[in-house]
Amino acid sequence: MTCSEIHSPPGEWIYDFNLDTLGERLIQLGMPSYSARQVFRWLYVRGETDPRAWSDISLAHRRTLADLFDTRMPRIPAESSEKGGTRKILLELRDGERIEAVYIPEQGHVTFCISSQVGCPLACAFCATGRMGFRRNLSAGEIVSQVLVLSGLKEKPDSRFNIVFMGMGEPMLNLENVIAALDVLTGDHAMGIPQRHITLSTVGYPAALRELEHRFPGVKLSVSLHAADDETRTRLMPSTSSRSLKELIQYLSSPRRHPVTFEYVLIRGVNDSPTHARQLVKRVAGIHCKVNLIPVNPVAGTGFYPPDESAEERFLAVLHRSGIRVTVRRSKGGSIQSACGQLATDVSPS
Repeated sequence: MTCSEIHSPPGEWIYDFNLDTLGERLIQLGMPSYSARQVFRWLYVRGETDPRAWSDISLAHRRTLADLFDTRMPRIPAESSEKGGTRKILLELRDGERIEAVYIPEQGHVTFCISSQVGCPLACAFCATGRMGFRRNLSAGEIVSQVLVLSGLKEKPDSRFNIVFMGMGEPMLNLENVIAALDVLTGDHAMGIPQRHITLSTVGYPAALRELEHRFPGVKLSVSLHAADDETRTRLMPSTSSRSLKELIQYLSSPRRHPVTFEYVLIRGVNDSPTHARQLVKRVAGIHCKVNLIPVNPVAGTGFYPPDESAEERFLAVLHRSGIRVTVRRSKGGSIQSACGQLATDVSPS
């Protein structure tokens, strides 16, 4: 049985219920509250989406569940893949909106790159998703369903996977639904994924991050920095104009379980000089962190290009001399427009 098979008619979408609200709904239907845990085990542990197969629930109650709840996954109208196994999946939601998620094979595991919004309101200058504009937030069920769909693509069902909230959207602007999704993804009553296997990428909203980390202290943070001065950062990410880097860095300086990853997209002639590198070193000094350099991926209409090899090496040399842990991400999925900053369901170059 696969997640994409259709078993029940349209109804209440079961993935938008958490354990408590599903229990309340089942009580209304004359079922015992513990039935919610049974349903969660079938959906999130055993991967069985057909209520008729939920054998530890009475036949009459299974019929009720099949009649009233929609257990279908989002439709997959298209997908693309490249050599090496990276796959970009287009998902169609119940209201017809579309999002993208990416399946990335790694050494010894796979990574699922998932979205938190339809489009994105941040309009980062180098990002295709921002050029789509913002449509709406994803529900908790729409976030979790991406993981379920991508799990069905694994060659080895029991193989380990990581989840990165690095697809479409800014997770901290959909905090309530992201937290509700994390409850299902990490909870022992549902998927039970270790928090350390989940990374959340954000431009940085200290108040929202404080709430997230209070609830899920083991989730890793990946902060989109991209510049070490407010002027350049605002040029690249206009949404940050009302928030200073000083406030964000001050928040990230507090102790946490895992090092913060600072994402830094390298753009030729914009933020790739040794002077920019020295500013970056000064900005992150004293923070338990690593820096992930990402030569910008091509997006039509942006006018941005990756630095040449010598400029990249000079930038790296400054960071290495400072003792900062640094990596260079050679993005996978570029040939199918699924690399960092390339996800978009319908955008035309200007």
